[in-house]
Amino acid sequence: MRCTNTVAADGSFVELSWFSHADRTNTYRRTGTWLVKNGHLIETIKSSTNPTEVTPHAGTGQIIHSDARGFTVRWQNAGETVWQRGVP
Repeated sequence: MRCTNTVAADGSFVELSWFSHADRTNTYRRTGTWLVKNGHLIETIKSSTNPTEVTPHAGTGQIIHSDARGFTVRWQNAGETVWQRGVP
């Protein structure tokens, strides 16, 4: 799986995801908002082209590390996600 998130100053984002399988690659687009509050990231998904994903929905994760290169979030009932800053 590979993901690219483009986040605007107002917290809105567009995410492109690629899932590689032996016989195909699935590509999806999600839109939503990120809000950082009290050490947590609140992600609200407003739309998704993945036909199995029900939208809208939201999730909250604790930010466990952040610096100029990126940040790591520990999601409720899930693992950790590491976001690294891309070079434009």
